[in-house]
Amino acid sequence: MIEGEVCAHKPWEGAVCGRPAVGYVVTRWNGRQTPFCREHLDSCKLTARMFADYEWDVIEEDGTRTAYNTAPPPADPDPVWESTLDKKYRAEVRRTGTGTAELVLIDLTDDNRELVRWAVTLAYGAQFGPDVQDVADWQEKIEGFIDRGER
Repeated sequence: MIEGEVCAHKPWEGAVCGRPAVGYVVTRWNGRQTPFCREHLDSCKLTARMFADYEWDVIEEDGTRTAYNTAPPPADPDPVWESTLDKKYRAEVRRTGTGTAELVLIDLTDDNRELVRWAVTLAYGAQFGPDVQDVADWQEKIEGFIDRGER
């Protein structure tokens, strides 16, 4: 227990948990330390692992500090999305960060030559696959390049 501190978690508007605090969550962008009880501290750690947008540190009762989401995840070797067009072109989207990727268009009839590469975003980090609107945007880019030479 952190002497005299109580959990500041707000389960609903106007309420505060109030149990004895055992650690802090430090919001990295503003440096604010918020005391939490064991249940809510563990909940914050789980949330940080699930959602890369939460950049914070957790300070345990013993002073151990753990940073969450300090670097983008490694590049994903498997495509987030891929498609073949007219048996001539292959488009692949490969993750480069939490919410970023590269869309690459390859000419299958010319020794798999890369034709163009775009930096693209991934809605919601494409945690469960690509967003429908992302796919529509990527298809529009590809169509614009193939049909009109747009980059």
